[in-house]
Amino acid sequence: MVLAMTPGVADAATVVARLTRVEGAVTIYRTHIPSPAAAGAILHDGDEVRTEAGRAEITFTDGSVLQLDRASRVAVYEHQRFTVIEGRVDFRSAAQAMGYQAQTDFGSVRVRPRGSLGILADRRGRQALVIVTTGEADVDSPWGRATIYARQLALLSGATGRPLVTPFTPSRGDTFDTWCSSRDRVAAATTPTPSPQYPSPSGEPGTVLDIYRPSDRGPSSLFVAPQLVWGFRRQAPHPGPQLPPPAPPHAAPKPPPPERRDIVIEAATSGRASQPRPRP
Repeated sequence: MVLAMTPGVADAATVVARLTRVEGAVTIYRTHIPSPAAAGAILHDGDEVRTEAGRAEITFTDGSVLQLDRASRVAVYEHQRFTVIEGRVDFRSAAQAMGYQAQTDFGSVRVRPRGSLGILADRRGRQALVIVTTGEADVDSPWGRATIYARQLALLSGATGRPLVTPFTPSRGDTFDTWCSSRDRVAAATTPTPSPQYPSPSGEPGTVLDIYRPSDRGPSSLFVAPQLVWGFRRQAPHPGPQLPPPAPPHAAPKPPPPERRDIVIEAATSGRASQPRPRP
């Protein structure tokens, strides 16, 4: 009882994460009271991090990493849970994690150990996008459960939150992808076990999300997020082996038209029909 009343011990019991990187304007809200964020700040159960015009990186006690883009809001909780209130985040689950649960307005996302994904939450457009880069994730909504595999994305919207799942093709990253990749490289250089990095077509770290004008790079599926337009190039189905087109079947020669033969009745004295003869 005495230990529970000691402020230092009580605070330590609620520590769930720490801010390992802060850039620009970032604020921590604890019991609705704002305070400027700084690298090294401790996050307690229920704390909310807001990145107005900056970016932030949160490292949980088990080594899992949550990275926030600008104009994002995230709340962290005990028992490996966090809520994406608004904006865009990248999350990488540590190998020793039991499985994180990310909550959105449209459903929850259960991330498997060693999995990595991106989440975009758009409260104005009433939709959320889940992009799995490595591993697997389970999406639970009022509609039911759906499993999202690596290189798949799921759009959650509507009253039931039924996910629309489709493949995607990783493309070159934007500034947030570059920032996340640089942070991953720092983590890999300072930890004995390199952290998994996001796949890209070139094999270099980092890139699934891509911000661009649709006219720059062809048709795209657009997702409207606060102050941004997110474009994703969908992966076309594999065409399979290219086979030569089948040769057209040889048309059988048309038979000649039948010779028309009429029976001509001649007005003969005998009154008998003549033999058939060709009609000119």
